[in-house]
Amino acid sequence: MKRLGRLGIPGIILAVVLLVFICVMILYNSEIGMANDIGIREPEFSSVDYSSVPPSVVNDAEKMADELVGNGGERHQDVVNQLVGSYLAAKEADIVVFFNSGGMGWNYIQDTPGWSSILNGITSELKALGYRPLVINYCRTSKGLLGSIKEIIEAATRYTKKVVGMEKRVEFLVDHLPDLKFIITGESTGTVITEEAMGKLRDKPNVYSIQTGCPFWYRTIVQ
Repeated sequence: MKRLGRLGIPGIILAVVLLVFICVMILYNSEIGMANDIGIREPEFSSVDYSSVPPSVVNDAEKMADELVGNGGERHQDVVNQLVGSYLAAKEADIVVFFNSGGMGWNYIQDTPGWSSILNGITSELKALGYRPLVINYCRTSKGLLGSIKEIIEAATRYTKKVVGMEKRVEFLVDHLPDLKFIITGESTGTVITEEAMGKLRDKPNVYSIQTGCPFWYRTIVQ
């Protein structure tokens, strides 16, 4: 207590701020690409038949999983399954729609008020035009306190790491299924992910975006 007294209130405040900063930095960098518990939640691609998948697709999925979550381990295989599974599902479609929820980013489509009906309208219109749409629910945050803290940190940095997870998954499908069209949708804070990913995919003419309710604190940077 005497030592704390010698520091004085400013010193104690500075020490607390420094401690919080160190903890935040450790937390922020504790997941490679912020992707330990993020990815495609619907449809599920936990069990994938690799027999009909070209080796080049599997190899690229392995490399991308290395980039997103590191090499080896259960999570690595989960990401490979998601990538290869989305490839197989997209092969049967004409248009792939990615959904990014608002809030903390862990909601499913059916748990996002308003957007379930919007997506139903989008897919109904596409089907009426003769297309076969595939809807993919992309979740960017793991549930719980740690996931929430990381989401807040990422939001403050314009999702510099989480955008990569979204962009790489779209890029993977665009590269291997170049004749398909892709729509990245976003609601509220999910529009930030969508807009930032579109900035990285702006040279892909078959990638489009639909967004609603962009947060007041976000401003698009013209590139």
